[in-house]
Amino acid sequence: VNFDDSSGQSCNQGKFPIVSLVKRLTSNYTVSCVPLTTPPLNTTVAPKNRTKIITPKWKVPRPDYLPTGSGFTKHHPPRKPYNA
Repeated sequence: VNFDDSSGQSCNQGKFPIVSLVKRLTSNYTVSCVPLTTPPLNTTVAPKNRTKIITPKWKVPRPDYLPTGSGFTKHHPPRKPYNA
């Protein structure tokens, strides 16, 4: 389209010979419309709940972790009072 003769003097075929040819070739072109069809019913099944709760091993209670009455609480011994 950039090389179409806008002045009509380069090729002696009038102004815009390329666009004119395209217009002439497509002027009788018709498009037939296909009627819309009814969309199918929704047959999709709702997804199942597949959520699985996973408890990390470090969070699982272990009664044998420390003996009862050992003076320790979990990982550390009880804190000594701070004397300033």
